[in-house]
Amino acid sequence: MFYFVAGFFLAVGLFMVFTSIFDLPGGRIIRVQNRLSRRIAAWNKSKLDVRLEFLAEKLSKRIRLASYRKETLNEVLSSAGAGIEAEVFVSNCLIKAYLVAVLAIPMAFLFPLAVPLILATAYVVYEASFQKPYNIVNKRRLEIEADLPGFVNHISKILKHSRDVLYIIRSYSEYSGGSFAKELTVTEADMRSGNYETALTRLESRVCSSMLSDVTRGLISIIRGDETGEYWKSLEVKFSDYRKQLLRQKALKVPSKVRRLSMALMFCFMLIYLVVLGTVLISSLSAFI
Repeated sequence: MFYFVAGFFLAVGLFMVFTSIFDLPGGRIIRVQNRLSRRIAAWNKSKLDVRLEFLAEKLSKRIRLASYRKETLNEVLSSAGAGIEAEVFVSNCLIKAYLVAVLAIPMAFLFPLAVPLILATAYVVYEASFQKPYNIVNKRRLEIEADLPGFVNHISKILKHSRDVLYIIRSYSEYSGGSFAKELTVTEADMRSGNYETALTRLESRVCSSMLSDVTRGLISIIRGDETGEYWKSLEVKFSDYRKQLLRQKALKVPSKVRRLSMALMFCFMLIYLVVLGTVLISSLSAFI
């Protein structure tokens, strides 16, 4: 026991000495770096984006947004997992646009005709940066809505023998996947620590989907003790039509993909034919030389 304790303290002491000698980062710095790395990987941010974000935090104090727009943008950023405030986000978008627009100053002396093109590019950069969280939210919303028909079908089956909303959510999140499973896991934890209706309302506000609003409305009615059998049957028919529409859209995209693959395959065959023909011609010409 004595050797174990002595070895432990000796290892800790050597670690602290080497940390001081080689100027290694401490545990707090490593944790901050790990959180930053996960944040960059989760939102596909480059190191340049992170540096610009620090600059945007300083400039965001000069930006004023209307209360409604600020609240809406904060909800979108929170749902997209950006982890920044609305003013910082707008400031970051403006900085990226300004970095492109500043190129118009030297181009005004070198090639004036390119100035409108640079300013138009700056505007496109601003719009692309500003729409990025909305695109992330819309993509996640579509992914969740594609999973809702199965969830409604699951609810209809469970209601035949149980009206426990927490059990309904937990049982479906166990074999579901993707974004909807993560939202259900968060909602389950929220329900365990607080009010059921509040947790479902938060789920609805995070996703911002009219289809999910219909589902949460039905779940809240179950919690309140209402009879919802007919409601779930009609919702099941409605969502079944939506699933058929999604399958029809996927089926329409298949021919275009097949055509692209066919063109690529034909190009490969032509390339092989030209290589073989070129090899034969070169060998034939070498025989005459």
